[in-house]
Amino acid sequence: MVERAIISQVAGRGTFLRVKSFIDGAVVPLLELSDRLLEFSAQNSSSGRVLVDKQRQVLGWRDEFRESAKVRIETLISKHVGALREEIPSFAEDNYDRDDSGERWSSFVERRGINSRAQALQKQLQEECRKALAEIARELEAEIKLVADLAGDRRITMDSVFDGKRAWNWGTAILSGGLTLAAVILGSGPLGWAAAAVGAVGWLVSLFMDDREVKARRQRDKLVRHLNKNVDAIERNLRKGLGDWLYQRLLREQVDVLVGDLRAITNGLFQLADAQRSLAWTLNKQQKDLHRALLRAALDHLGCPELDDLVLDVARVPGLAMTLLIDPSTRFPAEVRAGIEDLLGERVGFVVNTRDPASILSQAIGKDCDRRRVSIEDKIRVAHVPIGVLDAVGRSRVRLAQQLTELHVVR
Repeated sequence: MVERAIISQVAGRGTFLRVKSFIDGAVVPLLELSDRLLEFSAQNSSSGRVLVDKQRQVLGWRDEFRESAKVRIETLISKHVGALREEIPSFAEDNYDRDDSGERWSSFVERRGINSRAQALQKQLQEECRKALAEIARELEAEIKLVADLAGDRRITMDSVFDGKRAWNWGTAILSGGLTLAAVILGSGPLGWAAAAVGAVGWLVSLFMDDREVKARRQRDKLVRHLNKNVDAIERNLRKGLGDWLYQRLLREQVDVLVGDLRAITNGLFQLADAQRSLAWTLNKQQKDLHRALLRAALDHLGCPELDDLVLDVARVPGLAMTLLIDPSTRFPAEVRAGIEDLLGERVGFVVNTRDPASILSQAIGKDCDRRRVSIEDKIRVAHVPIGVLDAVGRSRVRLAQQLTELHVVR
């Protein structure tokens, strides 16, 4: 009995079944591959958007941090250089007649601790920068992992595109480097102390020519002028040294490097997503050519090949369903539809070509899709469709909708 049924099928449908078997053998892996490519593309796009947000976050933090650091540097310089300048009259009074006034001033400046205070501020800024970037790296790693987890929920797995260890190193690398300010503070002199001995030979001559008090006042005034020039140099060098350190060593070599890395990875992810999406739609076109060939074979077998001209496009999930895109005025014979279903062992449905992608999506997906709530990103060919959990039939309808519109349907 079974043998006779098989013989009858082969005799009646053998040619068509050979065509169908060949086409299905090609379509099934193409369909699976295109679906995976679209999922990978969506994940990479999502990861890229996360990185774009993090770039904005880092740049915003960078601007705030830079302005805060500039204020703190200026406050330190004004406070301690101002205090040093206030000491000049007293120092000059005590040292105007000493041959080693230059060395004593150098020691005095060092004891005031401007160098150690500047270095302490550097360490504070370094640590704040390290903590901020480490926190950004932690957030980024968590958000990228969430993107991967969401993709995993759709039964698509792939390695993370983000290197968490490197992200952490972006934060900890801030600890390296630093500016040694001793040479900056004291390197402007000491006052050209050969001259800051205040022309000892000339003074000896003037000792015999001027009144002692007048001479002492001149010596003090001259020393005060030299000391003020030295403090001016200290202030300039401090401001330049700390400013260069802030912009070059901390911001440019650390924060800007992170932004550059994020930008490079982001561009790479978007380019990869575009390539994956483009390849998926190329495979989709090949699938539809095969679907069309199978439809023609079915119509030939049914004796109505002319009906092929009524079909604008074909989508199919082997073993489940075939959907035909037709014009609004087309009336496809019900008996032919039934004959195709019998040949394929698949449900055959129709979608009317309204030339509105949202409408075509809604028709193809069915009751689970509200056309009014469909949002389409034309540039990346993605359709956001608010649909809940789908059964096997619902998922197949989504795949049919994607094939017809070349829009990747995502929730």
